[in-house]
Amino acid sequence: MLQPGERGVVNRVESVDEATVQELRAMGIVPGVTIILEQRSPAYKVIVGGDRLILCQSLLMQSTSG
Repeated sequence: MLQPGERGVVNRVESVDEATVQELRAMGIVPGVTIILEQRSPAYKVIVGGDRLILCQSLLMQSTSG
C-alpha cells in the first residue's frame, strides 16, 4: 500500500459493481496510469494526470477485493 508522497502505477481496476469501475475510469484511474498518494486520512487524496481527486471510502471499499 502506498504511503503519502509515494507514487504507483495502477495495475487493474475491478469491482463487483460495474458502476464503480466506470466511475473510477471516468476519473482517469485506468491500468497503466501513475498516481501519487497525497493523503490517506480522513479521505484518500490522489493526483492522477495532474488532477487532484478525493476518493470516498465507500468507493474504495467497493473497488478492492480481499
